[in-house]
This record gives sequence, C-alpha cells and structure tokens, in this order.
Amino acid sequence: MKIQIGKNGLTDGVLEHIKNACNTHEEITVNYLQSFTAANDVEDATNTITAYLDPLHDVEAEIRGNTATLHIED
Repeated sequence: MKIQIGKNGLTDGVLEHIKNACNTHEEITVNYLQSFTAANDVEDATNTITAYLDPLHDVEAEIRGNTATLHIED
C-alpha cells in the first residue's frame, strides 16, 4: 500500500489510515511530498508514525530519500 504525505502533514486522520492499513498489509510505503519535506524532517515524521503504531504492531522502518517503507509484523 502506498500513502502520500503532503502539506497537511501527519494529521490524526492520516495516522488512523496508516494504522488501519496495518491490519491488512505487511508493507506500507509512505511518500513524503516536497510540500511536506520543505518544512518537515522525513526521519522525524517516520519516527512519529512508528511510535503511533508501536503499541499494536512491530514496525521496522527503512528510509530512502523522501520515502519510508514500513514493514509490519503483528
């Protein structure tokens, strides 16, 4: 599954969407658009996502450029 994060950033709705996707996908690709990366750090944002998912799922994140791949294990 692919998710794009743009100028609105990591809203509660985006985090919920990612959390729900973890129930049906083992890998989620998060693309951070230029409108997001101009004012935000990709690593910090990815850490926010993994911390949000941590109580429910074991998540390993791999960052390359403006893309993070989340490997999900229950």
